[in-house]
Amino acid sequence: MRTEISLLQHRLARRFLLPRPRTLVTCGCAEYNGAAQTLPLLGGVKTVACPFFMPLQRMDGSWPHPPRLPLGAGWQGHCTAPGHEGVVPSATQLQAGCNLGYASDCSWLPAERVWDAVRFSVIRDCGHRVVLCYVCEIGHRPGEHGQLEYNVLDDHWLRVHPDSRIQTMAECVVQTHLQKKSRSTPAHAADLAHG
Repeated sequence: MRTEISLLQHRLARRFLLPRPRTLVTCGCAEYNGAAQTLPLLGGVKTVACPFFMPLQRMDGSWPHPPRLPLGAGWQGHCTAPGHEGVVPSATQLQAGCNLGYASDCSWLPAERVWDAVRFSVIRDCGHRVVLCYVCEIGHRPGEHGQLEYNVLDDHWLRVHPDSRIQTMAECVVQTHLQKKSRSTPAHAADLAHG
């Protein structure tokens, strides 16, 4: 009898008390270094943002599924690649390159660069704080990763990225996330039912 209790205590401890392995990034594929997630309706375009893109304003586009875009929506902005700083890309470039896909396909891309693409994921939202995971990729592999944290109540970033482009993209992701969240709250649903 004592052996059975010890075995049960051991199983419970393993299940509830010991730390569980945590996944750094979920990207819609079996393993992180697998092929980048693609959207068939977007012609197989990889869903990552260009690291040289500086998003400034949400853009209504003809994307079939805007919530699946790397920054949560389409964005207008300008290029920060050397020699093209401040240049506003065409609508085609914004839809096919800046908002989607690896920067390696862009003719404005500098030969020497730290990253080819950036991924973001909201990993925690506890109401008053939103935590993002970011991964900057080079050659389809993680080059840099970390977490950024936003305090919703104080409208203040607690952990920021030192590169203003990555930080601005993170702000776009959080803005889009919070807008989607506010549209899905029960109060909003009640307003729609009575409106």
